[in-house]
Amino acid sequence: MSLIVTSSSKDPTNITSQGVGIQSPFSYQNTFRSPLNIKPNSEVAVQSVRCNRQGYSFNHDAYLCIYWGKELPDNESITADHVTNQPLYVKIEAGSYTFEEFRDELQTSLSNTLKKAYPNIIGVTVTLDSDNTFFTFTLTQIGGHTSNVPADDKWIKVISDNTRDEDGNELLSDLVDSGAVSASGQEITASASDAYAINTTYPLSLCKGEFHVDPTNASNGGWKIGLTRNLYDPQSGNGTYTLNPRGFSPVNSDEGADGEDDFFDFVVSWTPGTDMKILHYICDEGNQGSMVQLSPKTPITNASLVAGAYDRIIFKFVNETITLSVRASAGGSLTEVIGQGTATGANKLFKPTGLTTQALYPKIFIKNKNDKVKIEEYDGINSVDNPFNFYENKLFGLPDSEQAGELVRECDFNKVFSLNEDAEFNPTYTRVGLNASDGQDYKYVLIFAENSIYDTILSGYLHKNLASSLGFKANVNKQSVISDASSTLLKTVLKSVQAPKQLGTGSLFIRVNNLPFNSLNGATEGISQILYACPRFDTNGNTTGGLYYEPAERVYVKLNNPDGYILSDISIDLVDINERIAEDLEGNTIVVLHIREGKHDH
Repeated sequence: MSLIVTSSSKDPTNITSQGVGIQSPFSYQNTFRSPLNIKPNSEVAVQSVRCNRQGYSFNHDAYLCIYWGKELPDNESITADHVTNQPLYVKIEAGSYTFEEFRDELQTSLSNTLKKAYPNIIGVTVTLDSDNTFFTFTLTQIGGHTSNVPADDKWIKVISDNTRDEDGNELLSDLVDSGAVSASGQEITASASDAYAINTTYPLSLCKGEFHVDPTNASNGGWKIGLTRNLYDPQSGNGTYTLNPRGFSPVNSDEGADGEDDFFDFVVSWTPGTDMKILHYICDEGNQGSMVQLSPKTPITNASLVAGAYDRIIFKFVNETITLSVRASAGGSLTEVIGQGTATGANKLFKPTGLTTQALYPKIFIKNKNDKVKIEEYDGINSVDNPFNFYENKLFGLPDSEQAGELVRECDFNKVFSLNEDAEFNPTYTRVGLNASDGQDYKYVLIFAENSIYDTILSGYLHKNLASSLGFKANVNKQSVISDASSTLLKTVLKSVQAPKQLGTGSLFIRVNNLPFNSLNGATEGISQILYACPRFDTNGNTTGGLYYEPAERVYVKLNNPDGYILSDISIDLVDINERIAEDLEGNTIVVLHIREGKHDH
């Protein structure tokens, strides 16, 4: 009989290093100075395993939610009250992670989710302290408006080779704008009648941003000047966008490019012979979205527009509040047309901005050939820390566009954006503004389980154990509770409140690569060299940390060696059920094998 003690490290004090090459704690090789003589018909078993398992292991994808918006009291909820945002999903892919790998995965997923939803968020970092004791989340946003003007050539046709129908089913390549535009010095000229252009480069800043357009040289045939959300393509995802959102009903929308239904989130429209119209996109009780006309507190008449009395159409953004003003050509005085200054009643206010309108892009229609409008101010967001992409599918952390679309629709149909049963827009919601540093005055909430206040829309995704694994005691953690003292108005620092609990739930198997035996692995449907399956709990009841396994009864496997042979080295891997290396091990691994002469069959 022979006892073989194998070790991943020659240094018995090594308890932290992951090792490299043939000395790693999950895959190593030992060479013997005095080779072992294996007798014929021998058999082998694992006598004991000692390893150090750190970090996290997930058998399936795990999710948490992060909400950025109005922090809700316990007597309100997203579904029952007026809320402009929804919880977004942060995915941790199935697999095994060390502390550092888990931090990297969490930071990448959190960054992708938040930055693709909010152009104003420019920094997302997750750090661990030196003892792997606390996680710290640092979330940074832009303060104040950013004056970035897109290049002239970024004004493109509303319908182009990159445009699909509202279901994303087909490209609208057979629909070509009856008119195109040319741009020079931010002056956009209709090179044909019914010219229609959109700019998809820089979303407009919601933090004191402004968008000014001079329409006086387009008075011959009329114009539309408006703003549209990012219309991601639910089929392709990259490089294309849809003409209208799903569920859009062309009520009051007029015909747009090539006779298609005309979508805006906010729009000012003038056709000679009529007074100026103001519309926005909201939803009704039947979950249909349509353009609804507002009644401005100060009507702008056809006569004044024909006479060129106003040389500016001005949109101003203060987070959830959008106002519309016009500027007199003579004297430059401003008249607020849509705004909260003296307005009463919902039909005199634009809907608040929300999750679906965090990124707004200008869209302009010019009726007559050679008419033109001039962009006088464009406060766009152009950040290298968040290169927001108009053409990128916004999944909000969810696995596919259908579920992401459900989240978007849930937000659009919230009471704050919807018509009530009397077909009136509810004006009672108090719009969230800016903080003292001119950032969006929102709060973060981390959510680890379904909750009646922060309803997570889609059930079955959240992984409750992530709360303790990230160091949080509660399933719902408000910023006001977990915010660190180092936070500022533009940089929110969230810190775990207790030591993270590791999740070592993945199976662990001992594979001996160079002994002449075979086992069968049903998961891989093939021959294997797995010799031993470590129980979920070791002999001390642990699943992570320093683990020790010693089977109560050893299971011997025949080596299938009719003749004796010399064993000069041994190669051992620690793997999961799919025989992928268990990289969440560190320090020194010791596997003790017992080889004995097989019992004779009778």
